[in-house]
Amino acid sequence: MEGSMKSLRRTFTGEEEKETDYVRQAFDGFSCLSWKQKVIGFIVSILLAATFSIVGCVLAFLSPPLFAVLFTIGTICGIASTLFLVGPISQAKKICSSGDVTASVIKISSIVVLVLMIALVFCAVFWWNVWPVAVLFCIVEFIALIV
Repeated sequence: MEGSMKSLRRTFTGEEEKETDYVRQAFDGFSCLSWKQKVIGFIVSILLAATFSIVGCVLAFLSPPLFAVLFTIGTICGIASTLFLVGPISQAKKICSSGDVTASVIKISSIVVLVLMIALVFCAVFWWNVWPVAVLFCIVEFIALIV
């Protein structure tokens, strides 16, 4: 069991390196957590993401603003779930280390669009009170998420 966990850990984190920079460790994969805690955090986050997204979709026709907010919270939880396993610094390294510059630019652009859409959904629902625009932003958010 221990060998398979090490193999799984290497799959998600790449080469295991000894880090001496404590600030970097804090941001890279929540390194103060054990591997078991990271997996539990991932599972809880992904279940929350699925729950928020499904409930939001069920309520889409009853309350479009509530759909927009729940769907966006689900997206945030889904993104946070991967941070438990890999960490933001490792993810950024993997995006930038691919040999194809075009793919890296597209992925970074989709992340920027995703973050922008998340902010705009909350603005459209809570500040502007224009729910059709919030739903449109959710559609763009979903497209940016799958690119």
